[in-house]
Amino acid sequence: MENLKDFIAEKKFLFLTGFLALACLLMGILYLKDASAEEAFQCPVETLDMSEYEQESSSNSKIRVDIKGAVRNPGVYELENGAVVNDLIAISGGLMSNADTSNLNLSKKLSNEMVIIVYTKDEVKEMKKSDRLGDANITDELNDNSTIIEENLETSSSKSTSKVTGKINLNTASKEQLETLTGIGASKAESIIQYRNTCGAFKKIEDIKNISGIGDALYAKIKDYITV
Repeated sequence: MENLKDFIAEKKFLFLTGFLALACLLMGILYLKDASAEEAFQCPVETLDMSEYEQESSSNSKIRVDIKGAVRNPGVYELENGAVVNDLIAISGGLMSNADTSNLNLSKKLSNEMVIIVYTKDEVKEMKKSDRLGDANITDELNDNSTIIEENLETSSSKSTSKVTGKINLNTASKEQLETLTGIGASKAESIIQYRNTCGAFKKIEDIKNISGIGDALYAKIKDYITV
């Protein structure tokens, strides 16, 4: 009996060490199990890429507009979103001495990819003269045929639109107005109207290339005379 007690006393340290090691092992297993369970149910958190947001925000605050005609430095300019025609004229160096802005709304808000044409005084006189002649011809035909009068009025209106503004609105133009564009005949004009009725309004002028038969070459000829 005394030998057993001596043996237990002698090995007590080893028993205690083994017990502590076993307890630590069990606690470690339980901790890892809890950690893995917590990880399995952790929902992913989406982080916002601020650099991309700032870049997009900066892009949306700028517009690019083309100005042509009687200004000192015609070309494409980048302006703040919300700028008006008068701001564009100023940034392009101002008007030439022979410029006439009577057909322009200087307070009109600009939009991206817009084309502004500043005509000379002589060009505006010619356009007004042409309009008066067209109106006179229509008046002379009043007693001949009401149908002819109606057609001439429409033709005069479409020509006036293309000459004075320098651009045709793809979303509102009539078939006759579209046909005043270079390379756009009756068939293509009908296709443009059918496209906007089926697919919705044109969002940018490049969308006109979605029309069959209108490729890069034709687009290059008419892009300065169309808008949305």
